[in-house]
Amino acid sequence: MAVATAARFPLRAAAEPVTPATVADARRLLGARLANTRRAAGVRQVDLARMVRWSRSTVASVETGRDGTAVNSTRVLVCV
Repeated sequence: MAVATAARFPLRAAAEPVTPATVADARRLLGARLANTRRAAGVRQVDLARMVRWSRSTVASVETGRDGTAVNSTRVLVCV
């Protein structure tokens, strides 16, 4: 399982700097995983939004990587 995860989400090299582009890429990858997980669970965005007390548009923004929501807030989605 770790190998498949590492292949799908490669770690960046230790010497590679963190740039706005790498942060945006990571945000998009996380959002896509959250959206896929939500869909697999049969949960609509509006229902998830109610569960975590966000607006539906905030859920959509996180899932598309447009929202720079704090990591702790994104953890709420992972737990649901």
